[in-house]
Amino acid sequence: MKTIQTLLLACTLPFFAACGEQKSEVITPPKSETPAAPNPAVAAILAKADAVDGTTDKVVHKCAGCALHMDGKAEHSIAIEGYTMHFCKPACYDRFKADTAGEILKLKVE
Repeated sequence: MKTIQTLLLACTLPFFAACGEQKSEVITPPKSETPAAPNPAVAAILAKADAVDGTTDKVVHKCAGCALHMDGKAEHSIAIEGYTMHFCKPACYDRFKADTAGEILKLKVE
């Protein structure tokens, strides 16, 4: 009798142990980043900065972090308002990356 009880207990224990386990898959919706609304003042400054190197190709080749005096590099670039801005070094890139539109609005382009 004791053998049957032991056998019965051994067979049902895994069943009850598994009952407490609940596997639930957490589904997180993808993050949707809403693009910022176009800023006409930023676009106007970018257009002027684009022309500083003598070509208007939607690429600001001169480093805006250095007030457009140094040549920028494609490896340090930011895209904004349809333009690509190149920066000469990571420090310039980092400053503009933190607040791109704000930094562009501070830029004096002649």
